[in-house]
Amino acid sequence: MNKWYGVRFPQSFRSEKNWYDINAYGGKILIVWMIPVLLFGIMGLIIKPDDAKIYQTLNPVVILVSVTLTCIQSYIKSREIDKKNA
Repeated sequence: MNKWYGVRFPQSFRSEKNWYDINAYGGKILIVWMIPVLLFGIMGLIIKPDDAKIYQTLNPVVILVSVTLTCIQSYIKSREIDKKNA
């Protein structure tokens, strides 16, 4: 456990088992939600300059939505894991 990296919800620090279970789930869900970001980034490499305006508008939205959903899902699961390990 540390305060520098990982999923750091209060539930994560309640036990070592919580820390590892919550971070294992958080890492997996982060990979899943970063796939749209990766695909959108690749799309940015092949998009025509004429269409760049809409891409530039949507790019931050895709990133924000992906990160937000990662946090929400990880928090919900952290509460479930905390109850299960209590």
